Amino acid sequence: MARSAPKNIGRAKIVEARCPICKILFKGQYCPTCGLPISTTQNKRPEFTSYKEYQLCDSCDTINPFGAKYCKKCGKEMSLHAKDKNGHGWVDLGLSVLWSTETMSGFYLWNNSNLILNTFDNSYNYINNENDGKDPATIKWGEKWRTPTKEEFEELIRKCKWEKCLDSSNNHALKAIGPNGNSIIIPVTGYAGCENDSAKKEYVYSNCSLWTSTECIIDLPRRRKRFKWAYGFSFQGYTEFYETLTAKERKKLAVECEFPFSFDLWGFSDNSPEKELKRKKYQERRKEQEKILAEMGDDWNEKMENRKKDRERRATLWLDTPIEFFFNMDDEMKNTIHPTLQGIGMAIRPVADKKWLGKL
Repeated sequence: MARSAPKNIGRAKIVEARCPICKILFKGQYCPTCGLPISTTQNKRPEFTSYKEYQLCDSCDTINPFGAKYCKKCGKEMSLHAKDKNGHGWVDLGLSVLWSTETMSGFYLWNNSNLILNTFDNSYNYINNENDGKDPATIKWGEKWRTPTKEEFEELIRKCKWEKCLDSSNNHALKAIGPNGNSIIIPVTGYAGCENDSAKKEYVYSNCSLWTSTECIIDLPRRRKRFKWAYGFSFQGYTEFYETLTAKERKKLAVECEFPFSFDLWGFSDNSPEKELKRKKYQERRKEQEKILAEMGDDWNEKMENRKKDRERRATLWLDTPIEFFFNMDDEMKNTIHPTLQGIGMAIRPVADKKWLGKL
């Protein structure tokens, strides 16, 4: 099948040239095997289109055949995707829609285009909050982008091969490989406020929470009806990870467990001797604790060493834990696609309809 000359390359004199990639001798404006324009031999950088037959390495600017996994010059892994006019990458995984190659930064309430800060206030008023009805993906990225539906997310889960990996920043991520071999990497996002939630702090390392655009209209058991629900993608890679404590932290924890801060004074009158005795005993124990901790000195270096070890343990635990997707409504926390409060701040992975292929 004959190839048309790439746009904006300009007309070049038809001469005989040897392709630096395929090492074949040819006559024409471009290599018939890999599509390398003859103008690149004159140190001119071509302009790429969504129909490109070649791709540029973003590390060393070497032109490679489209479909190459690694750059022929520097060996860097190539990103097999195109970008729209605003710089948002997309890839065709062989599914019903085009998936973006990046997750929108920040967190959003469902169907609300207002960005939520990462330090999300967990006391946010879910009931009085009214969604503005605007898709954040469309508002932020343009009319061709939107939040995927529940069905499109389930298609991504069921038809793709999934692997756990570490992204370029060495953070936990999921890799979805489509039926045609193309892939996207979905970073672990957590949800707004999870870093401040001591009971679920590991969610920031192991949980990926993304919105779908599908509202939940079923009546869930044990739920308060005044809350509004929508379907979200939620994947937790591992559970029950405990941080390594320093000797000083373990000592402090042991004393606090023996004499908790909110000690029980229920049943005592304000002026009772028993209450005053218990309060005095508590204050004396706290002073002993402060003295013991002060004598133990600074544990900063031990904390830093423990954090380093914990990062390594998390990475190992993340990669070693197998991927399991659940669609069983009997266990809501294990559902990959399950109802979520519309007032929870979650990230968004946009998609575009295939009618925009080549027009993004």
